[in-house]
Amino acid sequence: MSLKSSLVVHRGVALVMCESSAILEETLRALDSSSLSQLHMQRLGDRALAMPAYEVEIVRRALEERGIYPKIVGTLEESSDSSKEDDEEEDV
Repeated sequence: MSLKSSLVVHRGVALVMCESSAILEETLRALDSSSLSQLHMQRLGDRALAMPAYEVEIVRRALEERGIYPKIVGTLEESSDSSKEDDEEEDV
């Protein structure tokens, strides 16, 4: 990497990668048919989605209800709202 290129680091962002574009389409169709359409997802190309890391658990549960068992790599983060509450409790 050259010194002139800029490095961007994102924290709290999950990347959901499907084996094929067909699997991603089926996943999106399954999620859109439920109340999960309110999630903050951004499609990246034919096989990937980006979303806040704390929403991955919601997606995982919805997929497992439909018999799809995704592989999760890494640790899941809690929503920023709950971490704020934890910080407030520590200050007391």
